[in-house]
Amino acid sequence: ELMQDVTATQEQKDFLQSVIIVYAAIMRLLCRIHEESLKYPAAQMFSECIHELMLHEPRTIYQAMMLTDLFMMVYEVGLENARSFGLIDRLYEPLYLADLENGRFTEEEVRELFRYFLNKYSAANRWAGQPFGLGGADKDGNYGSTLLTRLILEVYQELQIANPKIHVRYHKSMPEDLLRQILGMIRS
Repeated sequence: ELMQDVTATQEQKDFLQSVIIVYAAIMRLLCRIHEESLKYPAAQMFSECIHELMLHEPRTIYQAMMLTDLFMMVYEVGLENARSFGLIDRLYEPLYLADLENGRFTEEEVRELFRYFLNKYSAANRWAGQPFGLGGADKDGNYGSTLLTRLILEVYQELQIANPKIHVRYHKSMPEDLLRQILGMIRS
């Protein structure tokens, strides 16, 4: 509609057209990745994930992690590096809880997904490290630590890696045991 809007500036129309071109290219890339993945029977879970992401937003924690990874890959084709995965505990937690409730993944399987995900970025040895955030206050001023916050911290500590870099948002209502866990990780 903006393309037909007579009040839209040429700059706005050009920007919209560039977005359409980029999204079409991303969809072509996803199609190519999906087609290639079908050649490998052991990649069935990956193939299904890519297919689902071509159709809609992530509906499982695995799809959310894969979308994050795909975003990083596509975004960095340009001139700038993507800096953060975001507050992944809060972004992924609804999917994590739904996966557990529906039996799509067990807690241990999610831990394994995070081992792979974090190790991938650790092995990449990105020039400035890859940050992501955890915690912080919610809209009501309560500390936003979650079950997934603790799981991610435990996996990170188990891996004994320093990259990707965790940025933990402190808040005065942060549970003391969580703060102690984080401080212990920093010391070690």
